[in-house]
Amino acid sequence: MLKHAEANLAELIESTEELIWSVDLDYRLISFNLALQQNIQDGFGVQLQPGMRFHEALSPEQAARWHQLYERVLAEGPFRLEYTRVDGGIMELAFNPIVVDGETTGISIFGKDITERKAAEESRRFLAEVVESCEEAIITYAPSGKILTWNRGAETIYGYTAEEVIGKPLSMVFPPERREILNRITGQLLGGAPARHLQGMNLRKDGSKMHISVTTWPIRNLAGEVTAICTIVRDVSVYHEADKNRTLLASVVESSGDLINTIGLDGAITSWNPGAERLMGYTSEEILGTNVAILVPPGHEGEVRAEPRKHPGRMRHRPLRYGSLA
Repeated sequence: MLKHAEANLAELIESTEELIWSVDLDYRLISFNLALQQNIQDGFGVQLQPGMRFHEALSPEQAARWHQLYERVLAEGPFRLEYTRVDGGIMELAFNPIVVDGETTGISIFGKDITERKAAEESRRFLAEVVESCEEAIITYAPSGKILTWNRGAETIYGYTAEEVIGKPLSMVFPPERREILNRITGQLLGGAPARHLQGMNLRKDGSKMHISVTTWPIRNLAGEVTAICTIVRDVSVYHEADKNRTLLASVVESSGDLINTIGLDGAITSWNPGAERLMGYTSEEILGTNVAILVPPGHEGEVRAEPRKHPGRMRHRPLRYGSLA
């Protein structure tokens, strides 16, 4: 039974992709597996043999470092570290003293290639930095509604620090009358709905309201289950106010009893308000796109041609100046 277990262990050591070897107190190879032998053969063209100091095949600087690592494990006991290979790959090495009957007789080393893992970690770190530096609020929350992450953009837009909001319900930044919208959107995303693009209103920490543009989508695990929801929020209050002001200005122009119109640099009429229709008799359908000269009485053409050059793109007519056009 013991021999069978030892055979299984030996087979396991030989078949693993991890590098496994041991050295005596003179740092000479006692045993090594196929993975280490192949690694040294491919990297340095050296065929491993029991009794050799394989680290001496490395550059003098690297060989000296291995000597220091062996000394460290004998002096301090087990430890782990990350080791960069000559080809740029990264290994995680575990050093352990071999103790027989209370006496240290050698050192065992286990090496695992973690190049891909480190690359993935670096990718996640880079992505986290991108998220943190983004001006938009990037927020993730759990299906229960609790906030999971809160970037610096969210801190700037909402006024809350991450410490103040993580673990609390996202509904805290919604006006009470709009919280049902959050619940409905969350339910739809949990039910399999795709990404959503919405306009809405949120609350800042000081209680003020802001208009927002939102993109939100579900985050799934490998099993396809929604484990979180990500939301990108943009504060569009400035644009909303600008739209409101433009609408107000348009309303003023439309309701004005004065003749208000605009012309292009080529003299074509580009806008025509109801006051102009009443005063001049032309409907907007009749006049838009025609040249402003149609409105000018004979003998006054030069005045109109000069005015657009002084005020490009804008002209406010005063028909009484020219008398009746009938």
